[in-house]
Amino acid sequence: SKPTFTLSKTSKEALMDLILAENMNRLVGVLPAFDIFLHFIQNSYIAKGLFATLILVMLLTVHKVNDDNRLLKTCATLIVVFIAIFLGRVLQMVLPFSPRPLHTEGLELTLVNGLKPDVLSNDSSFPSDHALMFFAMACSVLCYQRLAGAVLLVHATVVISLPRLILGFHWMSDIAAGAILGGLLAFMLHRAITRWLSRSPLLAFRARYPGPFHALLFALLCETATMYQGSRQLLSFLADLARLA
Repeated sequence: SKPTFTLSKTSKEALMDLILAENMNRLVGVLPAFDIFLHFIQNSYIAKGLFATLILVMLLTVHKVNDDNRLLKTCATLIVVFIAIFLGRVLQMVLPFSPRPLHTEGLELTLVNGLKPDVLSNDSSFPSDHALMFFAMACSVLCYQRLAGAVLLVHATVVISLPRLILGFHWMSDIAAGAILGGLLAFMLHRAITRWLSRSPLLAFRARYPGPFHALLFALLCETATMYQGSRQLLSFLADLARLA
């Protein structure tokens, strides 16, 4: 059965959230092909993380006069993305629990076929860690490559955020908060991290140990493409072992 929660918001923002949630979800069930597409997008790391990470790979491999500078800036973006994911999870855990539209009492939203009624019911809705991560990536790239940054902004809006609104995974305020936090994080940290990397042994390590360097970079790109799913599973496994010890 569908879990239910009582909506605690009473502000105009909450009313707007309710109106948008109901109206966006009306797109579900109209066209079967669109429902299948939505289900694919929300499950697919190919459409989400892999697409965005491929943009970063292209930026890494573009031959410019100063390739070291491009490497530093792209590595700074990867660090910003990691911080954004970490921040999003921490905020979801420490802030008051916010039920998702799908699990809010009084909202009878339509589920896409194949989606379980209790999906994400134990995870707080605010803020959207998807929006936080992908807008942080887009704004970080925007600091040094406008076209690629613009493509990632469109991707973060249309591919990442819009389907989650339609499916009832997030309120508009969740997405807006994630986007704003991600953008602020990128604009505040990108240049500082780039300067820090330029003073670090990173470039010397790449020159001396190119094999291990590129292997570690590949692993970091893979984790970014999957929103650090592998690392999360590893941490969960280690936590289970610690509890048994």
